[in-house]
Amino acid sequence: MYMHIFNKDIILKKQGFTLVEILVVVAIIAIVALLTVPSMTKWVSAKKITESTNKLVQLMYYAREESVSSSLIYKIEYNNEVNGISIQTYIESYPSGSLTCTGDNWINDVKQPKKIMISNEKEINIWTCNNSNNCNKNENTICFYPHGGASHKIIQIKDQSDRETHMRKIQTSSATGFIEVFRRENNDWISN
Repeated sequence: MYMHIFNKDIILKKQGFTLVEILVVVAIIAIVALLTVPSMTKWVSAKKITESTNKLVQLMYYAREESVSSSLIYKIEYNNEVNGISIQTYIESYPSGSLTCTGDNWINDVKQPKKIMISNEKEINIWTCNNSNNCNKNENTICFYPHGGASHKIIQIKDQSDRETHMRKIQTSSATGFIEVFRRENNDWISN
């Protein structure tokens, strides 16, 4: 026995999206993207400053440890270049017994590349500051001594926007060589 069921009320519908539905979704995605791009750009810029700071601090720890273990002074020289911030590390060619960063008793550290780029962003700069927060780009060396100490420095890494979230400060203690990193928040420096 064969049974045929005919129902006029059942209409087969094609599945899929209409052009209008697709255009509405694309418009919503575009609006959300336009709203998030500026904050993503700020976040990426702040992240690059943090990465540059971390690279410099890592080299500072290296120089401090090598200075103590080798009984030689290690000098880090940092420079603002057209395409970012470069670092060079030097060691004394012979033990001088002094606690200064001056003189011509320096050779390149063969354990490190001759020039290390800690930032490839031309908008990011490195500054040396005093306790009154007066900064300049000319005093660009820090030394680590065999007794574990360092030359007292306050170093700021920041971009041209001068946004608080885009600033980091590295401070060294002369007696102990202690390296401390700060971030800027609510017009104050907060230790990381």
